[in-house]
Amino acid sequence: MAPHNKLKRANSIKTIVIPLLRVTGLHRMVSDRVPTDKELPAAGSDEPAPAPLRPWLWALVGAFGAAFAVAAVFAPRFNHRAEKGFLVVKVSPAQASITLDGQRQLDPSPLVLSLPAGLHEVDVEAPGFTMFHAQVVVEAGSQETVNADLVVLGK
Repeated sequence: MAPHNKLKRANSIKTIVIPLLRVTGLHRMVSDRVPTDKELPAAGSDEPAPAPLRPWLWALVGAFGAAFAVAAVFAPRFNHRAEKGFLVVKVSPAQASITLDGQRQLDPSPLVLSLPAGLHEVDVEAPGFTMFHAQVVVEAGSQETVNADLVVLGK
């Protein structure tokens, strides 16, 4: 590291970190006392540096930083409400079977489902009636309704 970079880093500690610790009151947690600007050794001098920060504080700061980073990365994956919407399927006749995305639904009509946002296929069929098919786009945070009125065959 070049000498001017060391000087810049020492100055940033003097001008940013130490006053911030004093203002927030954290200097009481960090060390028994925070040295003043006059007590810090000049850059390039042979004087010993002030006592380092307590190791447990560095561990605490590192743990909070790691937890924040993990939360920032994984939080969107756990935000299910924002990625889901609702689909309401109403059928007539009531005994008709409902299939959603290839899976038969056992709940009776009206069927209310919380689904991932996106395209879904709805099929409704009953013996003696025409088959109903629809593609529905469910948007995140919204509700879509499908009304399937089956027609009697031969009419």
